[in-house]
Amino acid sequence: MAYKNKKAEVKIRKEILKEEKYIKVPVTREELVIEQRENVNGFGGKNETIRIPISEECIEVTKYPVTLADISIYKHQIEDIQHIEETMKSETLRVKKTGNVNVIEKKIEEQQ
Repeated sequence: MAYKNKKAEVKIRKEILKEEKYIKVPVTREELVIEQRENVNGFGGKNETIRIPISEECIEVTKYPVTLADISIYKHQIEDIQHIEETMKSETLRVKKTGNVNVIEKKIEEQQ
């Protein structure tokens, strides 16, 4: 008789972790600067500056999944042979005859 013994149980689940991050990102922009300085007889005069934006960097945050590892989970069944010693019982029919008795013996095969 074989006995199955439950030894352990494993539960697997996927958990999604969320984390907020605050980072500093340098952003560059270019502009055209026009400065006009007036010089009146060696004295500082009127100064005028014009700034014209040419280009600037924009920040774009992109999130995408990256596979770090492939995981396989499987059940592996192992069959062992165990040697046991047990006393087996069997039954035998013995007929004792006394007198003038006619006994017909017939073998009956057991079906299992």
